[in-house]
Amino acid sequence: MSDSFNVTEAEDNITIEILPNKRSIIKTVLLLKGLGFSFTGLFLALYILNELFERPILTFVILLISVVLFLAGFNYLKKSSHKEIIEIGDENLSIIDKYLFFTKEKLIPKNEISLLKYKGNVEYTKHPLDSNTIDFTGLATGEKEVQFLAENRTIELHSGEEVALFGENLPSWEAEELIEIIEGFLKR
Repeated sequence: MSDSFNVTEAEDNITIEILPNKRSIIKTVLLLKGLGFSFTGLFLALYILNELFERPILTFVILLISVVLFLAGFNYLKKSSHKEIIEIGDENLSIIDKYLFFTKEKLIPKNEISLLKYKGNVEYTKHPLDSNTIDFTGLATGEKEVQFLAENRTIELHSGEEVALFGENLPSWEAEELIEIIEGFLKR
């Protein structure tokens, strides 16, 4: 079995939990950034509400900045806790995205699934200051980390006119193994 996912099989269904493969330092940084941005945004919003009528233009600008900071913090917190679960039952395949504060579920009827394949990783453009020898500025390394954190789902599932993507940052060999397990259960 793989280190990137857990498979729980029962008589009539199968549950596959795709484990997040972010390093703990990245999770911690995302969590700290999320909390920092959220609290800074909340603090600015509360502070500026006291100054509401004295300087209206400044109040509006700082309130806008606080909303942007709060939303950025929320997205960092969301990204730090993301987990995917695939459940295949008798009738449906469901792709569940679990986050810290909410869950999104996508139901796909099994009889409508036409294609399940490995999509591959997205090849992003290189940073303009990247060089072939050494990264003196560190900007190219930072760019690669940001690209890794960007949602990169590697498995594509076609059903009717819809395309569902899942399997965040799975390497090709583990994605192929996961596809074999799913296809084996879909043929039952």
